[in-house]
Amino acid sequence: MPVQTAPTTEFETYFGEVSDYIACLDKERARAVAKAPATTDAYSTFLTTIPAPKDLP
Repeated sequence: MPVQTAPTTEFETYFGEVSDYIACLDKERARAVAKAPATTDAYSTFLTTIPAPKDLP
């Protein structure tokens, strides 16, 4: 490999991998944001269905 193309190849490889990683993070963020309302509703239901103990001082 010629000396001048080595940094270019490494640069392209690095940023290609970083781009894939950021795309993966974006996909997971979108999944979490889409799931958040259902999770919030389920937690709210959980909190309202557990009866409070009546024997507290």
